[in-house]
Amino acid sequence: MRFRAAGRSRAGVPLLLFGLGLFCLGLFCLAPSAALAEEPATLDVCFAPLGKHDKRLLPSAVRGTEYLYGAQVHLLAPRPLPNAAYYKPRKRYRAEKLLDFLRDEVMPIKGCDLIIGITAVDISTTKDDHVDWGILGLGSMGGTTGVVSSYRMKRGAKLAKQKRRMVSTLNHEIGHVLSAPHGGAPGCLMNDAQGTVRSVDQEHGLLCEESRNLIEAHLGHRLPVRKSFDWQLVLKH
Repeated sequence: MRFRAAGRSRAGVPLLLFGLGLFCLGLFCLAPSAALAEEPATLDVCFAPLGKHDKRLLPSAVRGTEYLYGAQVHLLAPRPLPNAAYYKPRKRYRAEKLLDFLRDEVMPIKGCDLIIGITAVDISTTKDDHVDWGILGLGSMGGTTGVVSSYRMKRGAKLAKQKRRMVSTLNHEIGHVLSAPHGGAPGCLMNDAQGTVRSVDQEHGLLCEESRNLIEAHLGHRLPVRKSFDWQLVLKH
């Protein structure tokens, strides 16, 4: 499930990524600009494996983000999960604290435009009356960091479907970091999943027009034009 959390982070406004539902808080998005560079500048995205992670999902994750955003993706060396993020009562890690860790400890020394942590452990945040709510990922709206967990991607899914869920989830979360809130028709990448991981499986993989415009305005250049998402290319062995 992709659920974007309402936890706090000093680098932007965190958004829940599929855990059991999707929503955004405190959104501020830039209006589309009339003058965008046709030749995209290099967007350097770093993936940082944290603690236990599924290496089988990483190649597709890299290809998926490069395909959609035209980014240069750098896979960083794995690093341990920070003890400060561990939530002992539920034996899992607080996503907003992982964002703080990535921003404060990893971002300054890696020179990435944005950095996404990838882990296989369970992560959580606070949602409404739920003090500790399990989620699939969290990102900072208009910030520089996000984190995605494959823990819930395994439900009812063989490896190929897990890879697709990882690509969709990462690209959705990156969309939030690049200032796009939830929106678009069912099937659009930034659409609200409304509480089920199966909604992720229905996404076609592309940004719909409104989300695309917001992201292009944020970046100052146009994204690659894709008539459809080439899942065969992205998910190849």
